[in-house]
Amino acid sequence: MRGQQLDLRLRTPGDVFPWDDALTTPLPKSTPLHVAWITEQPDPFTGIALASLVESRRIEMTRHEPAAWPLKEKPDVYVFEHWMPADWPADRPVIALNPRRGSGPVQVRPLPGSGIPHDGVRGVLPDHPVLFRAASSRIALTQSVLLSLPPSIEPLWIAGTEPVLAAGEHAGQRIVVTAYEPARSEQLALLPAFPLLLGNALYWCAENSQPLSGWRTWRTGELLPGDSLVQWRAWDGARFLETADSPANGLLPLHRIGAWEAADGRTGASVLADERETNLAARDPSAADASARPAAPIITASAFSTWPQRLLWAILALLVLESFLFHRKAVY
Repeated sequence: MRGQQLDLRLRTPGDVFPWDDALTTPLPKSTPLHVAWITEQPDPFTGIALASLVESRRIEMTRHEPAAWPLKEKPDVYVFEHWMPADWPADRPVIALNPRRGSGPVQVRPLPGSGIPHDGVRGVLPDHPVLFRAASSRIALTQSVLLSLPPSIEPLWIAGTEPVLAAGEHAGQRIVVTAYEPARSEQLALLPAFPLLLGNALYWCAENSQPLSGWRTWRTGELLPGDSLVQWRAWDGARFLETADSPANGLLPLHRIGAWEAADGRTGASVLADERETNLAARDPSAADASARPAAPIITASAFSTWPQRLLWAILALLVLESFLFHRKAVY
């Protein structure tokens, strides 16, 4: 670690290519996700789960009433609880918690009364990122709505025969939908799975947002636009060195391996990490020894090495001589 820069070196037995033995990169600045929570009747346990994420500085949350829709400032993720706007926002990920009415790709039908209690749920896609470390074996909940979703939004939990938790992408937009109410569920809100689910859903939905995806790793040989001097901490195959490059005609080829910083504040890293280019086979010592030894003489069989071959050649010679004497010397 070098301030806000990470230097890493790794060498393995039999390594014959030193240019990919080191990595140096500036550490990205950590910025919390901006989450807009819009609800007219907030569930207290949802508020507690979101507050725990705010306290850990993982998110910045603003709460709004439905009357404030549409929001002037667009967040990284919309969280709608018990409410959804009639004009579906297709430009940001959406987490719909127990919606009372449908909108856009999420259509719902409320269940009568206080809902249907379920003493267990069945996980359909246990490896989905939304379910990371969230055990479903002890989940008991109360289903409050029936979901009608497009095929691209897949069920993650099923209670009885109906999905109660679903996630997926629709028209390039990530969406997570729940069909239960934590405050009316038996012990869902008291388990660590509940805040884990909410945190996982937020980060999965915002995976392509600017705070998480604004960091880019450049390939060697790409062109960096700009006219300012670029400072390098480059790897030359044996050590790190400090150097600088000046762009020509507004473009700088990233012909070095290492971390760079432009005068305008842009930073990045150029790495050589493609296994197809760097995983080189070691030279076989036995092949090297064989190439160093003088070549053995090549012995081939002569055309006159056997008596049958000699006899055939003698007959052929006799026929040629006879033809010569007959045609050239008139000898009969």
